[in-house]
Amino acid sequence: IFPKSYGNSEKTVKAMLAENPSVQIVIDVHRDAGVNKKEVVRINNRDAAKILLVVGTNTRLEHPHWKKNKAFAETVVKKMDELYPGLAKGIRMQDGRYNQHVHPNAILIEVGNAEKTTREEAEYAVTLFADVIYHLLADMQKTKI
Repeated sequence: IFPKSYGNSEKTVKAMLAENPSVQIVIDVHRDAGVNKKEVVRINNRDAAKILLVVGTNTRLEHPHWKKNKAFAETVVKKMDELYPGLAKGIRMQDGRYNQHVHPNAILIEVGNAEKTTREEAEYAVTLFADVIYHLLADMQKTKI
């Protein structure tokens, strides 16, 4: 099933974008299964799982937006650092596309570690990330990014 997951989700994302052409950001949310340590940050007296942004490249498949996706991810991390220092774990470049080729502002986020961070820590991190996106959309509206 996993090898087909991005092909299946690509159809869904493309259909959603076709139905909603005003979409400005596409976010694929995951829990990180590749890190074997707990990485949290204390924000407002609560632990939040750290969030890693993943950007695909065009190494294996055609991916015309990868540089735009990378620039967008850098903007997201900058806003995360501004609003919630320590929440962003950084950006990792990968050889896959992760359906980011369908939109110039597409990112994949990995929220904490599936085995080490709690559901509550991950949910709190996503709540903070949603606030980051809210502010980022407001910025985009002002500057017409």
